[in-house]
Amino acid sequence: MMGALKHRGPDAKGVWKSEGSEEVANVMLGHTRLSIIDLSEKGNQPMVKGDYIITYNGEVYNYPELREQLESKGHSFVSQTDTEVVLTAYIEWGSSALTFFNGFFSFAIWNKKDRSLFVATDRLGVKPFFYWSQNNAFLFGSEVEALLASRFFKAEMDWKQAVKRVTVAAAGFQNLHYTPIKDVFSLAPGHYMQIKHDQTTNSLNVETHPYWSLPLPDPELANITKAEAMEKVKELLIDAIKIRTERADVAVSTFLSGGIDSSIITAVASKHSTLPISAFTISYGYVNADIEYSGRVASHLGPNVKQRLVELIPSKLSREQLDEIVDFATFPVDPRELSVMANYKAVKEAGYKMILNGQGADEIMAGYVGTSNFSRHFFDWDNPTVDRLASTWEGFDVSTYTPEAQEAFNEFVTELIARRDAEHGTGLEQMARVFTKGNLRHLFHMEDFMSMRYFSRSLSLSLFFLYLYFFLYLFFYLSLFFLLNHSHSIEARVPFSDHRLVEYCFRIPFLLHVDTDEVKGKHLLRSSFHDYLPADVLSRPKQNFPSAEPTLLKQGLREIFIAHSAEILNCPFVNRVFVLPDPEEILNSWLLSDLWSVVMCWIWYSKFEKLQ
Repeated sequence: MMGALKHRGPDAKGVWKSEGSEEVANVMLGHTRLSIIDLSEKGNQPMVKGDYIITYNGEVYNYPELREQLESKGHSFVSQTDTEVVLTAYIEWGSSALTFFNGFFSFAIWNKKDRSLFVATDRLGVKPFFYWSQNNAFLFGSEVEALLASRFFKAEMDWKQAVKRVTVAAAGFQNLHYTPIKDVFSLAPGHYMQIKHDQTTNSLNVETHPYWSLPLPDPELANITKAEAMEKVKELLIDAIKIRTERADVAVSTFLSGGIDSSIITAVASKHSTLPISAFTISYGYVNADIEYSGRVASHLGPNVKQRLVELIPSKLSREQLDEIVDFATFPVDPRELSVMANYKAVKEAGYKMILNGQGADEIMAGYVGTSNFSRHFFDWDNPTVDRLASTWEGFDVSTYTPEAQEAFNEFVTELIARRDAEHGTGLEQMARVFTKGNLRHLFHMEDFMSMRYFSRSLSLSLFFLYLYFFLYLFFYLSLFFLLNHSHSIEARVPFSDHRLVEYCFRIPFLLHVDTDEVKGKHLLRSSFHDYLPADVLSRPKQNFPSAEPTLLKQGLREIFIAHSAEILNCPFVNRVFVLPDPEEILNSWLLSDLWSVVMCWIWYSKFEKLQ
């Protein structure tokens, strides 16, 4: 299992196992370490403290403050790690310790005294926790591959989830609780589990509990001024960047696209780093807006920022490149993931282990306002001639899917619109009924998050969509980028997903985030950092992450398809999802997105077959 995670932790590895007659349960904990804080051997894991043993993945950024509190209560420490602080906090406060942590993590703590296991994930699920549990056995790991490598159980496809994962992923969403592997699940964001061995039945008692939920608008902040909100957003974001920059024992780097999110992070980090910041910018060998704006930002920030261009010269797409982005937990939804992977690879080759990125700003600060999707969602709901919720997937063609795959996708939307004509009331009331009675909460396994309180009549329609984008996009993209950066032994830190900032952005009135004159989101963010960046950078419209020229990508996919056509056309997974016409029609008529999905289905299944 640890061998399957070597890429995630190349600096050290360790195993702890129960011994002696006092241990009724047979327990083994393993860890592979990527050293970021306290690089000495004292930080190696699993870490033991009295009757408690922890294996931990992540960072808790406020660990110095928590350490002081714990020392005042009589606790002592032998390392400078946040790991030891997390373990000691649990010893002192139990599950309540989770509410004190500011960071991203998943961990497991074994209590030898009462023979129980405590596991938890961070509020936003940035650090995933996968598990398999049957009878008296419980396996867990940071990646599905680790569980499969155990050979403790036979890996079987959950065909319904696998097919749904492809079709729903193509629409932009994924269910992060279920995996395509039968009986392998992921602990939901903001949850913890208590696992205890029942000696009477020789089985495990597993209990799951939420400890965090996204707040609703706060009535006490209903009349807050724009100036007050700007000051608080700026204060929270600067501190989020500062603690992620300063609290590491390795050099810091950033991604710099020249957009507002990455530019603010780079600007603030450069003021709080003792060494020059290396800012990585993707280049495809031609001058574009990203190159222009990022260069101007780097020049504006001065000598404490060193820009590094990641030259991605278009070349022949290889099977090896696609293998790199295939993971059992997430289906590769977009060729842009190749660019993300190349960026992390460049960071590693430059000798860096940690990077700051801007993921999460759009989802918490209304960054999607003004985009075509958000506008369509908003205005179609007020148009009685439009199949309102179905319009979310307008233009999404399922004609290439098999009946089974079409059914899987239709589960996503059918129940959302089934009651549209049967129910009465305002548009918002109808939407509230549909989304809470329909399949959305079950589909994303977010029952504790997506409760009726998020869809009450007190919410404006626009605020409703802010919550919807948060639930549907942020969890998925955070976990996806986490898997991509760890494939190259890189620790990515995401200041915009600091829970203090997230909570505040949802507690204040929605319209404070919107420039109503220009119909543009992230208004508070643009207005708060005018003293850090040029005005035209702060006003720059939202841009997609750069990718290679589509015709070159499609040509590369065509060549891979031709070279492996027999395998692809006979792949069980491909044939469960797609109705495949003549190969010539696939090559000449299918869209890039469809060809991508077919090839990735084949690569995913080929990887799965190797485990059999």
